[in-house]
Amino acid sequence: MPRPLSYVPFCLLFFAFHLSLSAQDLRIDGCLDDWAAVERSYIDIDSDDQAIDTDIISLQLAHSEAYFFLSFKLMPAIALQKGSTMTLAIDTDNSAATGRRNGRIGVDLEWNFGTGTGYAFADGQRAGLRPEDIGLVIAPSMRSDRFELAIDRDARVFDRPLLRSPVCRLYLQDSDLDALPDDGDSLLYDFSGQTIAAPYHYSLEKEAPEHLRLLSYNVHFDALFEPERRDAFRRIFRTLQADVIGLQELYEHDADQVEELFTDWLPPESGFWSALKIVPDLVLVTRHTIRDWRYIGPGAGAFHLDLAAPFNSEALLILVHAACCDKDVERQALFDELMAFLRDTYDGRTFALQQGAPVILMGDFNLVGDPDQYQSLLKGTIFNSAQFGPSALPDWKTRPLIDRKPRLVNAPLAHTWLPGGGSSFTPGRLDYVFYSGSALTPGKAFVLETTGMHADSLQRHRLLSSDTDQASDHLPLVADFALRNVKTGSVVSPRLPATPLPCFITEIAPQPLSGTSRLTLRIRRPGNVRIEIIDTHARFIVRLEDRYLTVGEHRLAWDGLDHRAAPATTGIYFCRVIHESQVVQSLPLLVLRQ
Repeated sequence: MPRPLSYVPFCLLFFAFHLSLSAQDLRIDGCLDDWAAVERSYIDIDSDDQAIDTDIISLQLAHSEAYFFLSFKLMPAIALQKGSTMTLAIDTDNSAATGRRNGRIGVDLEWNFGTGTGYAFADGQRAGLRPEDIGLVIAPSMRSDRFELAIDRDARVFDRPLLRSPVCRLYLQDSDLDALPDDGDSLLYDFSGQTIAAPYHYSLEKEAPEHLRLLSYNVHFDALFEPERRDAFRRIFRTLQADVIGLQELYEHDADQVEELFTDWLPPESGFWSALKIVPDLVLVTRHTIRDWRYIGPGAGAFHLDLAAPFNSEALLILVHAACCDKDVERQALFDELMAFLRDTYDGRTFALQQGAPVILMGDFNLVGDPDQYQSLLKGTIFNSAQFGPSALPDWKTRPLIDRKPRLVNAPLAHTWLPGGGSSFTPGRLDYVFYSGSALTPGKAFVLETTGMHADSLQRHRLLSSDTDQASDHLPLVADFALRNVKTGSVVSPRLPATPLPCFITEIAPQPLSGTSRLTLRIRRPGNVRIEIIDTHARFIVRLEDRYLTVGEHRLAWDGLDHRAAPATTGIYFCRVIHESQVVQSLPLLVLRQ
């Protein structure tokens, strides 16, 4: 049995090492557990100067036919793509005579992680590079002490493929303070060794019709309604055929407009589309019944779903669009409030939810800073317990939630966000689906990026290779689940497919409200109707109507006063429509006091 490389004298590390794994499936998703089967190429067992900021501990290498993979461990954790001084240098053809000579190797490719820029050198020339120029993807997007990345071996630099020579030589360096390997050496990598298995090019359809398909999609500032993008969106939604769709960044359009759009794109064959918006930008679209909803906090809303046949179950779905960029404090406050909401739901203090019902969190979580936030979502950890109360495991207080971790259909990558041209950041995994393993068994899951699909797959699914690029800067994330039997002590009766809304508000004007707003209510099916104004925490403000109404249009008004005849303060409110004890619509109202 060969000795581990960490115990081999360093002078022997110049040999061309090969992979020791068999058809291992790596994916660049930031979780890194799949690297356990990859033999370490180098471990720095020498103790470095304690004064250095970053100590490079180890480096692992692997490749597939299409990608060159690297994983490295550092101490302490850093934000690799924001201000770090880490540099990767590669002699892509193992020739000191080409590229830029620096005493170690002939550098053909140099990448500076902290600035998100690099350079290619050849024949005395230097070319500036951005991540997209070399197909670079790095994960995780959060601070970490371990990172993984992929480089496209066929990326063309100086009009030739980047990494198609039989061997390459490289080293990793943190400014001038630490390097791997040390002492001016470099590592030799042999591409003739065994490759990582290529991802399976599977179809986009469900594995079974009884699987529930969820789709999360950040549609980039209402791009869903832009004429030049609508056809791309339509093809995507028609292909994916989701049962429950969670949309983010719909700021300028209401739920009725979204419902009308989906009814046009996906005509109702087995139930009508319903949409519900939680301001400012979250919209849930489904053919199933939205029994109730709650505003959780800025960037999250909860929906109590009544899933029709073949699922015949209730479900709790929380749609998220967390603050981006450097807003760690705001994100953690939202996640604390979200975990407190789940705990309170299990204690019966929010929805009257079926015991053990499936729980799903999905959306754009923007996990780009503190790594504890990811763990908080899995484990239910509440950091501000003084405000939000004690922590509780988020799967019915018995176990953590599970990260579904979908990847691209045709690549071993898992990014869901594509930076704009010239960005210093690489594509990142910002969108997630977390689920309760106590009630859900995972089926197919994937991220759709049409630019990476084969021509025959595009034709079969009636997609264009440009569709996802044209539609949004985020990619649609799909996750299918089989629902396990929920034991409640009673049989859950089969439910009928969703039907058109029995009544709904067609107009609220003027907005914002400063005096009196007029509401137009259309009744499709006569019945007892209650119209209430509530605040963002679902607290009762005033009741506008509570009686039996006949088919047709009815006019209502709200003078901006609460049930105590006191003026409602400036802020966002919701007009909730209840027909025969079922919530059928909820529309935002903005009250603006002078």
